[in-house]
Amino acid sequence: NDHLHIGGEKATRYFFDKLGLQADMHVLDIGCGVGGPALLATQDYGCHVTGIDLTPDFIETARANAKAANLESRTDFQIANAATLSFPDRSFDIAIMLHVGMNIPNKSAVFTEAARILKPNGVLALYDILALENVVNMAYPCPWAKTRKTSFLDNIDAIERQMGAAGLEITSIENCRDYADKSITKMIETMSDDLSTPRKISVQNLLSNIQNNACAPFIIIARKAS
Repeated sequence: NDHLHIGGEKATRYFFDKLGLQADMHVLDIGCGVGGPALLATQDYGCHVTGIDLTPDFIETARANAKAANLESRTDFQIANAATLSFPDRSFDIAIMLHVGMNIPNKSAVFTEAARILKPNGVLALYDILALENVVNMAYPCPWAKTRKTSFLDNIDAIERQMGAAGLEITSIENCRDYADKSITKMIETMSDDLSTPRKISVQNLLSNIQNNACAPFIIIARKAS
């Protein structure tokens, strides 16, 4: 439950393997939640990870999880706004965002800050839900938004424009729609009795939206110019 995105820890590992994480890399986890991916990158890949999130309870839980796993020396969890980072230029090898962008109305500012704190040839990698051609017919509530007013989905063209303006070039795009369909279907089948009624409705709506081509999770990898 500490990997708060479609596919959970299995999806996190797949995402990390595509990035080629190596020991002693410095990683910034933007919207780190309760720290699941950050701790996995530290424990299994040997990275140093800084996690930021706007929710104090998430940061408090992430710190407690790091302490319980004896990973405090290689992790740092901070309350911070991704659009106004305090880190020096060229501080990180990789920045990641896992199911974060749909909560951010101004992703351009986040991408600009990410590019600033990345080293030359550094990577910004997203595993995020994007809008598809039928987005106007999205059903709400969804896991990230109760109504359309608090959902900020962009399509791949918009993401590419915003990243390009920030000095980031997309090198890889993967539509994970089919994986998400199978993963969410399995979750509903195996965990339905454990989900609260509001949670069950939001997850079922997400599945319907994916099956109806309103949205889908994508893996996007972009590189900063040298």
